[in-house]
Parts: sequence; structure tokens; C-alpha cells
Amino acid sequence: MLKRNTEHISVDVLSDIFQNSSIVALKLNIKGEIVFVNNYFEQLFGFREYDIKGKNLFETIAIKDNKESNHFKDFYKYLKKPGIYNFEEQNLTIDGKKLWINWHINPDYINVSKKHSGFILIGQDITKRKKTETKLIENEKKLSDLLNLLPEIVFEIDSNLNITFINQSCFNFSGYSKEDILSKKILLRDIVKPDDLIKLNKNASSIFSGNHISGNIYGIIHKNGNLVHAQIHNNPVWENGKITKLLCIAIDITEKYKYQERLKEQERKFRLIYENSPIPYQSLNIKGEIIEVNPAWLSTLGYSREEILGKKFSEFLIPELRELFNQQFSTFKNVCEIKDHQFVLVRKDKTKIFVNYNGKVEKNENGEFVCTHCVFNDITLQRKAENTIIQSEQKLRELNATKDKFFSIIAHDLKNPFNEIIGFSYLLSTNIYKYDLTRVEQFANIIHQSSKLTFNLLENLLDWSRSQTGNLKFKPENFMISDIVKEMCELHESQALNKNITIYNEVEENRKVFADKNMISTVVRNLISNAIKYTNQGGYVRINNTNNENITTIHVIDNGVGINYEDQDKLFKLDINLSRPGTEKERGTGLGLILCKEFVERNGGKIQFESEPGKGSKYYFTLPLSEYDEFNLTDE
Repeated sequence: MLKRNTEHISVDVLSDIFQNSSIVALKLNIKGEIVFVNNYFEQLFGFREYDIKGKNLFETIAIKDNKESNHFKDFYKYLKKPGIYNFEEQNLTIDGKKLWINWHINPDYINVSKKHSGFILIGQDITKRKKTETKLIENEKKLSDLLNLLPEIVFEIDSNLNITFINQSCFNFSGYSKEDILSKKILLRDIVKPDDLIKLNKNASSIFSGNHISGNIYGIIHKNGNLVHAQIHNNPVWENGKITKLLCIAIDITEKYKYQERLKEQERKFRLIYENSPIPYQSLNIKGEIIEVNPAWLSTLGYSREEILGKKFSEFLIPELRELFNQQFSTFKNVCEIKDHQFVLVRKDKTKIFVNYNGKVEKNENGEFVCTHCVFNDITLQRKAENTIIQSEQKLRELNATKDKFFSIIAHDLKNPFNEIIGFSYLLSTNIYKYDLTRVEQFANIIHQSSKLTFNLLENLLDWSRSQTGNLKFKPENFMISDIVKEMCELHESQALNKNITIYNEVEENRKVFADKNMISTVVRNLISNAIKYTNQGGYVRINNTNNENITTIHVIDNGVGINYEDQDKLFKLDINLSRPGTEKERGTGLGLILCKEFVERNGGKIQFESEPGKGSKYYFTLPLSEYDEFNLTDE
């Protein structure tokens, strides 16, 4: 009776304590049979106390075929172990649902006898925690598997540079296994290139001090001795306001590093070529401003780099080409290429050079203008050579024309007058007694005119020949131009009288010129002769002069037939045979005007003409007055 009351009191006490608790509570007797369960047990497992009271745990919540440790299986072992026993185990609800319970088992003793009377079990539902732990383990495994699949090394180091975590990629990366590294058989300092170890220690110390340093490149020595270049990025792990570890990822950039080194070597070689190239190079921005030149450019134009950077390229062109360059530069930016464009640049010393440009436009990935890249070569000597060739070709054409003219004169113009002289002189010599005086006078006059024409032609021919062969010396002197004009007028007086032509000599006296007297005599003689030849009976020839500062201009004017407009461009040209008969069929060669042009220009003057068909012509040429050019003209 007393024993039952004691048990009843114990159950009542436990019931009061645990009935409304949020933990599982039950009491077992010494046989392992359920004596008491609280409300939360019923709520959690779905069993009613009256249904399971007196039953063993194996008949209620224990999983009989649990392959894991079943702590309820050998229940009585707890009788020999005083104190609280704790374990976690899966149990079944009434509907077969599995729950994880964290159990605390405490043997129950009778206070008086200290006799073991059963067990008190306290349990807490940890199913959610277990699911979370399982999920966490699964995620950790997935993360571990993922990290092991990465080609990069993922590792963690502490402040002493000890590796506390590393993925499997370390083997491919370094040749060492994960176990070798985590067991500290291989330390970080053992595989870092000695030259880079100092940098690593310095950077690590700075990072653990709170500074951000990431992305540095270090040399890693592979187990086989090869050098691997790794770029290491890191992220600090903070604990209690302090960096305790670094989570790092190492990327193998060996191939990229080698490529960059090759690129650097290529850049070095390019820079060497660029700096030492004899070909000038320049780069312009979109505004046409110089942003880069090489030493050859500076050497060619004579400037320093500081003097030209930022300036517009057009500033170095001759002024007349600047607008053209601006137009061509706009086109260049669109078509992106130029080939063989020629400009004239001005050096710092103001000398000019001819250059030939080639270049391309650099654009970015969006197709936008970046800059130009151009080279040029100095073609000044080439242009001079080309001009020399052109002049030589022109000279050759003139020489050929001279030869043709010379042969033409000998073959026709010189032969015909002699035929007349020979023919009429023969008639006179064989018929002197048969002809009357009128006929004799007529023939004698023809012989005389032909002789004069031949003489003048020979004089011109000799002068021209000496001029072409360089045997005609240039001997300038001071003389009165009026004396030469007067002498030539008198020489042509009979020719003028034959055509009833009046010659007016209006040249002012006492006007000295400085020129070659013989050459100017030839010029005046030919111009007066031409004027008479192409003037009709009863006409006039007027010679006068005008002065302008240090130059005098001699005019020879006639009121003759003039020159057809289509023939006016042919005068003074050796390669065009323009020979017109006079008003009375006087013959000419066209050589006289050519001599006039050459001799006037030889004396520093110019010869020109004005002519209107049917009204006459005016030839005029300039000569330096003696006060101005006496000491400036020399023999060429």
C-alpha cells in the first residue's frame, strides 16, 4: 500500500512538471514498460497514454530494423551506468512518420533504499535541425564536389600562411595531393618561387592588416620542376572584427603569362624598330593633332617632341596645301586608308621637303575612330631628279627641234636664195648684151635682195648656232639703246624704201642700258626686219621706249597685216615651224623671233607681243637700265 502511494506520488509530481511542457517526457519502470507520458508525447507521436501504458518502447516508437545504433535495443545496460545518458535517434509516430529525438535518460531511484525503480526519459524533437544538418551536409558535399571540379585552386590560409583548406585541383596545379598539403608535408613557402615569396609575405601581411591587395601574379614551382604562373585573388574572413583567414582562388595563367611575355618582347622589338627606323612615323587624333611621332620624324623636320605634340599637322604644311589637307583628312577618316599622297612640309629651318604619305586609321571594337598611323618618305631628291629628267627631256626636244630647224633652213630657206642668185646671175652673165638696162636692173635687184636675205639668214644662223653650242659669250656693257636702234633703222632703210614704208625712230637719247650689245643688235634688227616684211606698201614702222623704275621697254610697232589668232600661240616656239610669207612674198624662217626671245631673256628681260589681224602688231621687250643692273648680271 505504501509502495503504491509512493509511485502514485512520483507519477503525480512528474505529471505536474511535464504535462504542459514543450518537451517529450515519459517514465519507464524497471522492465522498460511505459508508466507515464506527457501531453506533448501524445501530441508528437500520436499515441494516447491509456493505449500505450504498460507497453515496451519497441512496441511503440522504436524502429526495430534501424541499421544505425539503436539505443533502446539493449535497454538494461543503462542500469549499470549511473548518471544521465544522452543520444539522438530516429523514432516512429503512430502513423509511421520518422522523427529525430534528442533523448536524455536518467535512472530513477527510490529515495530511501536507493533502489533502481525505472527510468525518466526527456526528449526534444530535433527533426527540423536534423533536416537542416542533412541539407547542410548535402550542400557542403555539392560545394566540395563543385570546388573539386574547378580547374582553379581554391584554398584557405591563416595568418601564418598555413593552408587550412584546399580543393583537389591542387594536384593538377602543383603535382601535390590535397593530403600532402593539408598534412603540412608541403607548405606554401615550399612551392612559391623564391623571388616571389618575399612579395607574397609582404602582401599577406598587408592584407591581414586590413589593406586590399588582390590579383597579384606569383610563380608556383610544380612537383616536376616546371614553373606555373598563378594569379591569386583573395577575400578576407573576419572573426570578431579581425581578419583571421583568407579565402583564395588561384588561376593558372601560364599560357596567358607566356603570351604576355611574348607580346612584351614583340612590343620591345617593335619599339626598337620604331625608335630606330629611318622611316618617319606619325599618329594623329580625330582633330588632326599630332599625338605621337618617332625620332626619324623629328630628325627629318628638325623639331623636338615637345615642340610638335598637340599641334595640328597642317601647321607643318606649306600654307597653300593646308585647306587641301583638311579636305583629304576628312576623307581619310571615312575610307580609313591613304596611299601615295604627296605633300610639301616645312622644316624648322624653313626649308621645304616633298614627302609621300601612306597610312591607315585605327578604330575600336565599336567602329569608332581612335587615331591614324602614317609613315612618309622624303622624295625631295626624287622630285628634283624628276624635274631634272623633265627639263632634260624638254631640252632634248628643243635640241631635236633645233636640229630639225637647222636642217630645214639649210635644205630650203638657205638653198632657195642661192638658187635665185645663181639663176639670175647666170642669166645676166650669159645675156648681158642682149638685155636692156631695165631687165638688167631688175635681175640685179633680185640678186641683191636675195643676197641680203641670205646674209641676214646666215647671220641669224651663225648667232643661233653659237648660242646653242655655248660659243656665244655673254658680255654685258653700258651703251645707249638709241644708238643701236638708229643703226638698225639705217640698215633697213633701203628695204623700207622699196615698200614705201616710213620708219619712225622715237627712242629717247642718252638712255643707257646694261646688256650684251651684239645680242640686242640682233634683237632690234630682227624685229624691224619682221615689221617691214609684214607691212604693206605705204605703211609705217614705229620704234619707241618707255621707262619704269629701273627698266626700259623697247616697242617695235607696225600697221601691217598682223597675226592670225590661231597662230599667235605658236610664236617663239622652236618645235613649231611657223614661217609666213611677207606682204610681197618675202620669205622667212621663223628663226629670228626665236633668237630674239633667247637673247632678251639672256639679258634679264622679257619679250612679248600684241597683234590684231589686219591692223598690225607690236613687239616689245624689256632691258635693265645701267644704273640698276650693271653689277648684277654675269656671264652664264
